[in-house]
Amino acid sequence: MFAITAVALVALVVFVIAMAPKFEFANLFDIEPTGAAGANSFIPFGYAGVLGALVYGIWFFLAVEGVPLAAEEANDPKRDMPRGITAMTILLVTAALMLFIAPGGAGSSAIADSDNPLPEAIRSAFGGDTWVADFVNYVGLAGRLPSPGRAISRGSFR
Repeated sequence: MFAITAVALVALVVFVIAMAPKFEFANLFDIEPTGAAGANSFIPFGYAGVLGALVYGIWFFLAVEGVPLAAEEANDPKRDMPRGITAMTILLVTAALMLFIAPGGAGSSAIADSDNPLPEAIRSAFGGDTWVADFVNYVGLAGRLPSPGRAISRGSFR
């Protein structure tokens, strides 16, 4: 698990390094506002769009919730809790970077409907397939492999 996580983190760092030169602040707000209630340049799909995005926020909350749960199972809290806090800090930093770098480099409208936004952002920003897009894509797929097994082995589906 640690090896797969380390490789995934390398892929995220490669993504950020590749996309940082393409970042433009205006790309974050390039989706035209719809006629929905509350729609503006910051929230182009209005209040309904905010409600639709809450699903993704819940997954992030579940990741953050893992720290207090891990504290209950820690054998050596003095050693384990700083590691957990460091891990959560890395999660927060990488999540913030993905939130801004992907749409800021490619344009929010370019990845708005994508099922695979990081490779799609690279392809959009660079005008086609690159080795970076393929690398991020394949590492992302490989990182998904252990997820169901880990949940089953820990008894999460009881």
